[in-house]
Amino acid sequence: MTPKRSAFIAEYLICHNASEAARRAGYSVKTAYSQGERLLRNVEVRSAIDKGMKKLATGLEITAERVQKERARLAFFDVSKLFDAEGRPLPINQIDADTRAAIVGIDVVDGELSTVRKYRLATKDASLAALVENHRRALETSSLETRLEAIEEQLRTRT
Repeated sequence: MTPKRSAFIAEYLICHNASEAARRAGYSVKTAYSQGERLLRNVEVRSAIDKGMKKLATGLEITAERVQKERARLAFFDVSKLFDAEGRPLPINQIDADTRAAIVGIDVVDGELSTVRKYRLATKDASLAALVENHRRALETSSLETRLEAIEEQLRTRT
């Protein structure tokens, strides 16, 4: 494996963009797109990228189930869990983990008379859209499996 190919692999594992990885690895800006595409089709390079991706996913404990659970946490969090019974924002240590996962930023301003907490929340739209798409694919797969089982059954009864 050449040093340039090794550099391409390392860069691709960072940015997941073949053209960008080729540029960062030292390939010409003019030919980065075609070089990146060519390198992705190279069996040795593709194998190294696949191994690297698997290692990253394992090290980070990224699984399809974990990603779906995190999307569900963001999509279905209950904003009322940010407040006490009187409607005042709770301190962060009193908010449950699922609700905290939806918080992307906190501004706390201490004044003479009171403390102001502002919570910036993740948008639900992208998480809900991803969950819907995943559910749609699961239903399509299930439907296809059911049709295949029916066809197999018909073939068995004919013989």
